[in-house]
Amino acid sequence: MFFNKNINDCKLLVFDLDGTILGKKSNISNKMIKLCSILKKQDILFTIATGRSSKPALNYANILGIEIPIICLGGSLIIDPINNKIIRETKIDKKISQRFLKTLDQEKYEPALYFGSNLYIKQISKWSKGYIERQKIPYFIDKNFSIISKNNPTMILIVGNPDDIDSLEKKLPKLIKNSLYVVRSMPHFCELSNLKGNKFFALKFLLETLNLNFSNVITFGNGEADIEIIKNSQIGISINNSSKKLLKASDFSIAPPEEQGVENFIKKYILK
Repeated sequence: MFFNKNINDCKLLVFDLDGTILGKKSNISNKMIKLCSILKKQDILFTIATGRSSKPALNYANILGIEIPIICLGGSLIIDPINNKIIRETKIDKKISQRFLKTLDQEKYEPALYFGSNLYIKQISKWSKGYIERQKIPYFIDKNFSIISKNNPTMILIVGNPDDIDSLEKKLPKLIKNSLYVVRSMPHFCELSNLKGNKFFALKFLLETLNLNFSNVITFGNGEADIEIIKNSQIGISINNSSKKLLKASDFSIAPPEEQGVENFIKKYILK
């Protein structure tokens, strides 16, 4: 249980965004902003680890006043929010990417590619239009994904109806042959990245740069991409509406962002 662990060993707080500190309207509460200001005054480090791309992630980092590197694109990118410089990026071999995309049923699934902070799509669709507008990200239309013949992508996104994504998820082990890391981030959404392009390896890298280790971390999350960092942190906190698998991996569960679960936890247990 959480209360048997030493909270005083924790030097770093790591927050997932969507469903953890961001509710349905994707807003950060004023209370969270004020608490982060207090954390800073007490020399407690904090950052975010999110599946979102760099531009929206950096915007949230700015709102929270984060001064250390942030983890975005599910761990494929680590960026310094002070100068917007990428300090770690994992990529997918272009041959693996090309081979996978050739096997994909283009009528059932809509692929998109990230190259660093830039999104490449084949065409503007209802999904891509909404995704781009929500995240306010730079994008390029590349009808044949010709860019992939010269460059290794950072991440592959696959969109489809939930039943088709279910079917694809079952086939993926044979299609990718353990060459990629796969996360089902939403019912209609699947992300593929380098095997070390996930939150665990990204956080491990970040901790090494900060001269810390997992015993110094409190992690907050609500999705499958958070399981490994929550399981390995000194204290792993899940949102109480998370999957059973994540709840089992965590030390403690708290209320969702609409009820300010993270904020209440910080105020009660962390701030002195």
